[in-house]
Amino acid sequence: MGLFDEVFVPDECLSAFGVKGGIFQTKSLSNPYLNHYRIAPDGRLEVWTDENQQWADVAYHGDVHLTRYRDGNWEEYTARFTEGRLARLTKGECKEV
Repeated sequence: MGLFDEVFVPDECLSAFGVKGGIFQTKSLSNPYLNHYRIAPDGRLEVWTDENQQWADVAYHGDVHLTRYRDGNWEEYTARFTEGRLARLTKGECKEV
């Protein structure tokens, strides 16, 4: 077990899968330490900065694996970012518990 970050994924990103957005967990971003990220409406990856009390762009390039537990199932998605912008979101396996 270990620490993770939280990523808010808006409804618009997940509507193609017939599910609502919400908070997901990830260990894909560097040094997971309960940081708060979001995918902005224009697809940018942003992180909440406590010292400035605002969202800041993250120039992330690669895949972010997202998981959440909802309605008795684990949901998994992979968000691919290119130069800090969401390029693709794919659904992984949903596992019953």
